[in-house]
Amino acid sequence: MKKIVLSFSILSAVALFGFGCKKEKNVAPEPDLELQSSIDVSYAMQVISDIDMICSFMAENKPPVFYNPSLGDLVPNLDTTNKIVKLAFANTTCLDGRVRDGSFFLNYEQVGVRNTSYFRDFGYKSKLTFSAYKVDGWKIKTTGVSQITFANLVAPVNYDPKTTNLSWSFAGDITLEHPSDTTKNMYVNFNLVKTLLNTSTATVFPTSKQQPINWPLANIDYKGVLFGTTSRNVPFKYEINSAEPIARIFTCTPNKVYGVGVAAAPPFSVTPRFSEYHPFINGTAALTTSTLYPRVVHYGPEVRVENAAATCDNSGAVTIKGISYPIDFKTEYK
Repeated sequence: MKKIVLSFSILSAVALFGFGCKKEKNVAPEPDLELQSSIDVSYAMQVISDIDMICSFMAENKPPVFYNPSLGDLVPNLDTTNKIVKLAFANTTCLDGRVRDGSFFLNYEQVGVRNTSYFRDFGYKSKLTFSAYKVDGWKIKTTGVSQITFANLVAPVNYDPKTTNLSWSFAGDITLEHPSDTTKNMYVNFNLVKTLLNTSTATVFPTSKQQPINWPLANIDYKGVLFGTTSRNVPFKYEINSAEPIARIFTCTPNKVYGVGVAAAPPFSVTPRFSEYHPFINGTAALTTSTLYPRVVHYGPEVRVENAAATCDNSGAVTIKGISYPIDFKTEYK
């Protein structure tokens, strides 16, 4: 009898224990919604591309059309004796809507190849240094004694522009210092190749190879890699998908906004102003950091299209763990 009572007591205790412990429901993990690192690196890539394009105009001894003020031109100063091209901004509100200050000094070399004074020339090489360069208040500096280098990669010297696209290597490192918040500072080392996709178009690059590249009609793309630290000092690597390089089409100008500017002092003249911003409109890059799940950054649509100009806008997406989050890369970065 005692054994029966004891067994019943144990069974009752087990039953009570079972009812007393509620089974927890499966809870889905919190989604990874961190997009700031993608915004940081995309902004740095935009700054780097703009540096490249300013130098591309300078190296053809032409005013930097997209980076001119709303009225007038910034004219490069070409010194053929010392093999240097200079260009100075003076708190210039440029056509792309950004304010630039400071100077560019582009030293071009003639190493082993004669008459390589221009970006289009076979064998062209140059080195860029800055003096007090700023974009929207951000200080852009090369680190230490390093310089940004360019080199024309086309070969051989008798290439045919109708069948061979011009391309250039573009490498160096910069720091981006925020005007008021040091936690937003970034460091970027980059090694890129830029290709002029429509080299064969005579209105872009004359078949004689003796006239400047017409950059306002150019289609370009970038391949390569960036690494460094994003804001909050987070290490990153940003690798452009070679099958889907990052593209800029300079006939693409979304959100061209017209307006007026009024002089700050008498006689208070009124001048027209407009924005000519040229975004990345195609391409993907893999972004990895030391703290986050890998991301894929898409510029334009996630599926690359043949007619890139048809997607002329500022949209993009960041894909994290198979989920895509839309993003607008036009917003000014502060």
